[in-house]
Amino acid sequence: MAWAGFSTRVRSACSGRCGSGLVAGAHPKRGPGWVLPMPLREALGPEGPRMLAEHWRAHALVDVVEMLTSVGLRPGTAYAGHVIAEYLRQRVKTRQDVSEGLKFLVDEPLGRSWLPHNNTDDVVTSAPLEARVAVVAAALECWASRLLAPDVRGRLEERLIIRDHVFGDPRLRTLSRAWDAVRVLGQAAFDVFLAALIQQDLEFFFERAMHAQDRRKFWLSYLGSIRRTTCWLDLATYDSLRSRVATLPVEQQAAFRRARRLPKGNVSAFELSFDRHVAVEFSRTGNATGLYEAGESTQMMRCGTVEHARDLRRQRSRRLMHVCGWQYRFEQALLEPGIAKDRQVKRLGR
Repeated sequence: MAWAGFSTRVRSACSGRCGSGLVAGAHPKRGPGWVLPMPLREALGPEGPRMLAEHWRAHALVDVVEMLTSVGLRPGTAYAGHVIAEYLRQRVKTRQDVSEGLKFLVDEPLGRSWLPHNNTDDVVTSAPLEARVAVVAAALECWASRLLAPDVRGRLEERLIIRDHVFGDPRLRTLSRAWDAVRVLGQAAFDVFLAALIQQDLEFFFERAMHAQDRRKFWLSYLGSIRRTTCWLDLATYDSLRSRVATLPVEQQAAFRRARRLPKGNVSAFELSFDRHVAVEFSRTGNATGLYEAGESTQMMRCGTVEHARDLRRQRSRRLMHVCGWQYRFEQALLEPGIAKDRQVKRLGR
């Protein structure tokens, strides 16, 4: 979804409505520092967003958005989103910190216009899908660059997987049209983002809810095959972690906020979804790991019917026991449906 430029008709209309503000060169509030670096027709052409972003990258993103708005290019236009996306990419290209810009996008009602959001969010407007896809793809590149503060990085992760009816969850096997378009724009950053979320959830569960380093190490060797993870915490574990969540590493704080609470029972569970199968680990020793075909569990989660860890057990599942030498037996059992270890374990830095 690269910017293709306004049509001649739209450029003419924009020139009549807001051209003087652009061509005159001075922002009414900011003064001569906001001079448009090119003629209006060039600014609205295919290379316009990139050239504007390059010229304005030293300014705060909120000021760039204000300038665009002052000349009639509001969040409701696709153009504004493409300028924001190019602005973020220019900052990454020149190794400049992007914390301020992403904080604006994640925390401010105006900024959220270009990111996934739901009906309960305070949002000024929903930008066009083309603009949101462009900004989300650029935000993922920023996330992958690590040119931002850890807390902002964590909040960006949460914002990108929020329950948005347009984007949906990027960890689902079948991507929404919006996430598929984001992946086309930047598959490398998209794939690294998903792997990082899965690793965070996996390490959080086996370090905080179960304390099983052998299982943590085993499942990390399948990081490239896991498509989605869901952490289910029993009530006591959930409340205990919530009381000290501020003391956890930033990435585990984010994993805790993604976890779901089980209102019944005293056993936590962890679901690992592969292409066509699901494995479920339980926090209490003596509970076998279940391995079964995907479909039934996913349907239950959509219906919100999981209240107890036993709800995640399946009568037709294969039961895998953690007895001496269990790693080899697990590996062979996973190979039968075609689930293989990563050739080289992809472990992402914390």
